[in-house]
Amino acid sequence: MVGKDWESIQPMLTMLMNKLTPRGVTIVHGSTPRNSVVTVAGYDLDGKPYTGTVYKKSGNGLVLLGGDSEWEDLNNDGIIDDQDRQIIGNAQPDYYYGVINNFTYKQFSLNVIVNSTVGGQVYNSFKQNLTNNSSSNGPALPEAIYGAWVRQGQEGATYPYIPDMRGDTRGDLRSSGNSYFLEDASFVRLSSARLAYRFKQTLAKKAFLNSASVYVYGTNLLTWTDYTGYDPEFSSGNALQPGDDNGKYPKRRELGMGINIQF
Repeated sequence: MVGKDWESIQPMLTMLMNKLTPRGVTIVHGSTPRNSVVTVAGYDLDGKPYTGTVYKKSGNGLVLLGGDSEWEDLNNDGIIDDQDRQIIGNAQPDYYYGVINNFTYKQFSLNVIVNSTVGGQVYNSFKQNLTNNSSSNGPALPEAIYGAWVRQGQEGATYPYIPDMRGDTRGDLRSSGNSYFLEDASFVRLSSARLAYRFKQTLAKKAFLNSASVYVYGTNLLTWTDYTGYDPEFSSGNALQPGDDNGKYPKRRELGMGINIQF
C-alpha cells in the first residue's frame, strides 16, 4: 500500500521540483501588474512539450503570483511553510589571520598590523529593513526600487513587487530568514600603521635631549571586503544572534601625529 501511494504522488513531486517553460505567452496589461491577464499556448519541460497537470506553489494559503518572493520548496510539497526552513549560514569564520611587522631603514621605522578573517557570513538585517520600505521616513534602497518586479513577463527582477514590500501584504517576505541578505564576511584590514623618524643622537644632544623622534599614525585605515554593509567586523549586541548586522556603527578611523622626547 505504501509503494502504491508513493507511485501515485511521485509524478506530482517531480513536477513540483521542476519549472515549466511557457510558450506562446500573451499578456494583456491591466491597470496594475496584478490585474494583467496572461495566457499561454502550452508548456515545455526539458525542451519537450508538457501535457500533464500544471501544479502551482502556494504560501500562507495564497497561490504565488508574479512579484512574490520565491523561496526554496525544500520538501517539494508545493507549499512554502515552516517545513521548508533550513540553516543558511554560519557567522563563525573558517580562519583567522594576522600580521604584525616592524620595518626599519636608517632613522625610519614602520610598524603595521593587519588582521583578516576568511569564511563566515553576516546577515545584513539593516539592508533588508531598508528594502522592505516599511516606513514613510525610511525609503527603500535604490537597488530595491530599480530591481523590483513591475510587470508580467519581466525577467531579471531581484526584489518583490513594491506595494507588497510595504507592510508585507501577502506575508511572503519572512524577515530575518532570506538568503539574499546573507553575505560573505571575509575581509582584510590594515588595522594600524605607524611611521616614525628618530633623530640622530648627536642632533638630539644639541637640543639638550637624550633622544627625539616624530611620528604619524593611523588606525582602521583600509578594509578590503565584498560585504555591502558598514563593517563586516562588528560586535553583535545579542550573544544569541552573532552575525546579525542591524546597522552597527563601524569602527572609527583615526589619524594623528606626535613627538617623543627624552631628557
